[in-house]
Amino acid sequence: MAYYAILASGIDNTQRTLVHESVKELTKTWWHQWEDTWVIETDAPLTMISKRFVPFFYLAGSEVLILPLRDPEPSKAGRRFAGRMSRKSAEWFEENMNTPGPLPINEASATARP
Repeated sequence: MAYYAILASGIDNTQRTLVHESVKELTKTWWHQWEDTWVIETDAPLTMISKRFVPFFYLAGSEVLILPLRDPEPSKAGRRFAGRMSRKSAEWFEENMNTPGPLPINEASATARP
């Protein structure tokens, strides 16, 4: 089993409902406390989860980030993620998540929305 975080931004209630209903169809083990954040447990690979959820993020400005919380294939080097986000967000994430050490959080990266 693997755990994934599904983090959404800029979505409306229709998209939120689509994600929530799809989570419940995918797995019986999930957690959803914050409006646009879900944590799920599933045997499904990251690619399948991405294909299932990314189509719900069709509005301009809406983004999704899907993170494995416990890597199902720990022998593979690097960190993996999937989602639909701006190029600037994806580049920042890819650069910083593959850099050893603490994340370089600063005012611009923590508050700016690309």
